[in-house]
Formats: sequence, C-alpha cells, structure tokens
Amino acid sequence: MLDTLQESIVVANASGKVIDSNKQSSLWFDQLGYSSIAERNISDLLAFWPDWLALCKAMKQGSVEIEAVVDGERKRYRVNVYPLHTLRMQGQGSISLIVDITEKQRDLEQIAQLNQLKDQLIAIVSHDIRGPLALQFQLIELLEEDRDGFQADHQEIIAQLGGQIRNTLGMSTNLLEWFRSQREDMALRPRELELIEVVEDCIHLLHIYSGAKQIDVTHSVDSDIRVYADREALGLILRNLLSNAIKFTGSGGAVHVDAEQSGGTVIVSVRDNGIGMSQEQVRRLLEDKQLGSLEGTSGETGAGLGLLVTRQFILRSEGNLTVESSAGEGSLFKFTMRGGTPL
Repeated sequence: MLDTLQESIVVANASGKVIDSNKQSSLWFDQLGYSSIAERNISDLLAFWPDWLALCKAMKQGSVEIEAVVDGERKRYRVNVYPLHTLRMQGQGSISLIVDITEKQRDLEQIAQLNQLKDQLIAIVSHDIRGPLALQFQLIELLEEDRDGFQADHQEIIAQLGGQIRNTLGMSTNLLEWFRSQREDMALRPRELELIEVVEDCIHLLHIYSGAKQIDVTHSVDSDIRVYADREALGLILRNLLSNAIKFTGSGGAVHVDAEQSGGTVIVSVRDNGIGMSQEQVRRLLEDKQLGSLEGTSGETGAGLGLLVTRQFILRSEGNLTVESSAGEGSLFKFTMRGGTPL
C-alpha cells in the first residue's frame, strides 16, 4: 500500500528504530548515501536535520522544511511528522511523510522576482512617464484658461491636446493605483478628514474639463461631516466618479455631490443627468474583473480602469459601492466611508 505513494514514508518506533518504509523512501535515502534504512536508528539517519529528528523523538505532530543534495542537485522538501499512538494514546513512534517542494519553491522565487520587476516598472511609469505627463497637464491647463485669447483653430487644437493629455494622465494614474491596490502589503493611512474640503478640491481639479463641456458641477455637503479615510484614496475615488459623471453627461448637463451621515457611516453620492445605463450595463460595471469603457458624450475614450481602481480603494477602506441608473435618465453612484468625529 505504501509503495503506491509517490511521497517517501518512514515509520519509526518509540526507541527511534525504523520499522517500516516504502520504496520511494528507500530510494531517497539511497541517493543520500544510505544503502539500507531498515532497522536503522533515526538519530543516525536524521542527524543533518535536527528539527525533523526532534519531532520524531518527541512523537509530536508537526511540519518542517529541509534541504538535501540529491543527484548533485540541491532540493527542498516538506516533512510532515505524525505520532503513532495506541488506543490508550501512549506514544508508539512516528510517521514521517517527505514531500518534494523544489518546483513549488522555484515557482515562488519566480513570482517574487516578477513582483520585484513589477515594482520596478511601476517606479519607471511613475517617474519617467507620469511626471512629464503631469507637467504637460499643468501647461495645457494654463493654455485652456487663456483659451479665449487664441484664434478659433488654435482653440480647437488646445481643446484636443487637453483632452488627450487629461485622458492619458488619468489612465496612467489609475494604472499605478490599481497596481498599488493589488499589493498585500499596501497600507492605507486613514485619518479624520473634513469631507467638504476633499469634495471641493476634486471639483476644482476637474473644473476645466467640466467647463469645456459646459457642465455644472455642484455639491451640498455639510461642513460638519467628517470621514475617517486615507486622503489620497478618498480623493482618487471622488475624482474618478466625478470624471466618469462628466464624461457621460452631455453639454449643459449637471453633476451633483451630496453626503449624509447614517450612524457611524457616511454615504457619499455622485449624481448626473447624463446618458445613463441599462440594468445589464450596471451589472457588468460592478463585476470584479470588468474592463473596457464606453465612449463619452464628447468622444472621450478610456480603458475602464477608473471604476476598477475606485472599487478596490472603496473595499480597502471598508466601504461599499452601489449604482442606480436608467438609460437616458442619468446615474447615481453611492459609496460608504467610516464616519469621523462630528465638528
């Protein structure tokens, strides 16, 4: 029965003498220089692995990882030790199950190397790509603010450049933040914030975009509402939802931000009177792996990363996101945040 198993199995009695084993274990020990293990004492066989030996001598259940050179190759194994008991639970010996985890260890090392490469790529994107884009964005905003001083054809060029740079910067920012949200060691730094300050900040950052489409972006957030959240994460969530609302609202439309306190939770809403969505689109929008984006009312494009990142950071903030929408009647996005101490 034991010989049918691919793993090596060694059974020792209470005095440490090997009383049973399978062919796989005999072959394994033979490759280590032990021609026979029958009747051998585990103190001799396991001298190089004191943790394994200690578990067998104590007849306790446990697991250790060991290394051994087999056929000139260093390999890694996991050894699971189980006690042998009589019906009266008296110790009678131990059973050792030896599993080769070399390939698994190599896979883990490759994953670690890939993660390191990913972090390096993120750093490159952040420094070498996003930095210059942010500078171009600031320059184009200056041109957009003085747009009336240019001729009509130049105004059109400025508008197109502004849209392209804004779109590319938004995608690169969301891509970086999505990568960051996937890291297990990523930690948010929540603190008490005045919600109105963050909301007004985000509305101001998008005022040129909304102004170009003649969309009125307003809020009715009470000045005494506070949230306990990471400032950067909350700003990213609001910017993405506001940008999304502006994108799918036609010229002359409106976007409104509101918030209400409900016990220890703050519910923040972003409503628009744009083109809206069907129920099927809403369902797909909330799928965890949903990617892809529809074209905006002014031809804006995107990769669909914004909402993906928004969901991730809402979940990381222990909140949730809901969407209400009907085709042709606009959309309402709501998300929750932990409430802070009221002013």
